[in-house]
Amino acid sequence: MIWKYLLILVFLCKGLVAYAESPCVQNTSGHSPYYDELFKDRKLDITIAVGFIQEKENEITIPIIKEILDLYRSYSLDEASLGETISELEREILGCKECEFYESSQGAGYKIFTSTFFHNCKWIKVKLKLIYPEETIKPWQLKAAFIQALKKDDVIIYAGHGRNGMKFPDFGPPLSTEGKVYFKDVYEGDWVGFRHGYFHPKKYQILMLNACDTWEYYRDVLRNNIWEKPAHKLGLILTKGKVLQSTLPRTTTSLIRSLFLKQDATEIIKSLEHTKQTVDKMVGFEDFVGDELFGITTEDSSRIH
Repeated sequence: MIWKYLLILVFLCKGLVAYAESPCVQNTSGHSPYYDELFKDRKLDITIAVGFIQEKENEITIPIIKEILDLYRSYSLDEASLGETISELEREILGCKECEFYESSQGAGYKIFTSTFFHNCKWIKVKLKLIYPEETIKPWQLKAAFIQALKKDDVIIYAGHGRNGMKFPDFGPPLSTEGKVYFKDVYEGDWVGFRHGYFHPKKYQILMLNACDTWEYYRDVLRNNIWEKPAHKLGLILTKGKVLQSTLPRTTTSLIRSLFLKQDATEIIKSLEHTKQTVDKMVGFEDFVGDELFGITTEDSSRIH
């Protein structure tokens, strides 16, 4: 009797293999052709990088003492606030029903999540790497990890401070140049970092700067200084207005969910705005804008509802 069950099992296995290898009809309707390019190597590599969060300013009003303490605090990592952001990000990533992520590994300053999905008869392997500051991690290490993401990943997301248009992404104390991928030389007025040509020169990539006023601060800086790839090969998602730290985990994950759903550029921006409003209950506090996102530049999300 046992051999009969084994025989049935063999036939079932052969049937599954045949089904997996059988030709299927590719369905290219309903999603942007940019997804075919994004998934052409059967991988979707994503990096989310959380920036340095310094301790909040103190409430002392005595001028000299306040300045000294504020300077000291600006070099101190706000571990409590950062910890809340990372925990919420992890909950949002694992809670994304459309994504079905599971945590595969973690270490000092990083967590890795993996998933798979089906696209045009092919399984796409997804790897999401979350990197963030820790006391044991040096700013240059996070900077190096981010640069590596620019070189090879499909989607790169920075969630942190905009630093008033002077430095980004920022993985170190704000008054230092340590941990800055790009920063403006205050004496020469030139931008430092772009001459290295960090981005992948050929593949289509998406860069999201989820920080305050990144459209005003960095849109022209990026477009005028990135020489290693044409503009249509780099989709930007930027912000107009102030970004609350409380919205970062959900809006960041909203982009990833949109990619799993294969939304077009306008739908992605609408989803980001809807998610932001759901979190902070404020309409129009910040707007998300897509620039060369899947071939188009969106208007302010407040105008495309």
